[in-house]
Amino acid sequence: MHENTRSEDLSGLLDFPGADDLVAAGRVAPPSAAVLAAARPPVPSAPPAPAPTPVAVVFGPKRRSRRLLVAAAAVAAMACGAVVYPVAGDDPPAGAGAAEFLMDVAQVASRAPASKAPYWKVRYETKELNAPFALYTGYTDRQGHVWSVDADGTVTGPPKSLPKSKLKRWEVGNQRLTWHELGALPADPDALARRLGTAKLEQAPVLLAEAPVGPRIRAALFQVIAHSEGVELVGEVEDRKGREGTAVEFPAGRGATTRLVIDPATSRLLDSKTWSKRQVEDHSTYLEVGPAYKVR
Repeated sequence: MHENTRSEDLSGLLDFPGADDLVAAGRVAPPSAAVLAAARPPVPSAPPAPAPTPVAVVFGPKRRSRRLLVAAAAVAAMACGAVVYPVAGDDPPAGAGAAEFLMDVAQVASRAPASKAPYWKVRYETKELNAPFALYTGYTDRQGHVWSVDADGTVTGPPKSLPKSKLKRWEVGNQRLTWHELGALPADPDALARRLGTAKLEQAPVLLAEAPVGPRIRAALFQVIAHSEGVELVGEVEDRKGREGTAVEFPAGRGATTRLVIDPATSRLLDSKTWSKRQVEDHSTYLEVGPAYKVR
């Protein structure tokens, strides 16, 4: 079929607002074999598929316009023989699993710039068992000294003389590592998973949320979670601050479940919650995490 004939046949399909933008956007590359396998498991001796039947799709009020554009683009692309597959940083494609999503996020994390800032800032709201939410703001320098900032802005610094045992450390496997030692962790996900050991699904989220690890190690941490058993893709959600992200869940032991809410565009961990059937055991909402050049 010639191109002009195909265009005439598709004129009815593309007769809706924004169609010109969709056509101008071009085609995207087809998904990987792994994504196709997850979205459409093979069926032995399956009969030919029937002709498609129009389906009414109802979306919630938020982000409606973008989702309708994506749906319209999918119709147009399928008519042209192409397949729509969102790029890393967009919503996960329908049928894709947690592994595909987390591997995309790992790529985003690996492209972040490294920092040589002297401090690492962490600001989050946290709720532990039988306690209300509390705001924590802290700065750690590269030697492990910690400054805390109260809600009124009062800064409390470390004592002038502090033994090494009191300096800030981060748990990795059965060790507690300094900022410098974190930088020496392997960026290979299999080697990193061995360092984390059986606690990988407990420690990897904490390191992603709070630790001053570089882009390559952050990417490896996401891959460690992606390769773990029991990790499931929940989809688009809002955290307790109303920020949109994509959630994954996995078993946390002793009948508990952990949910991570991740911003796929930046690889930031927005929210982490662990709960059992009876109650929430731990819930942290991360407001600001990253390098800093001064304590304030």
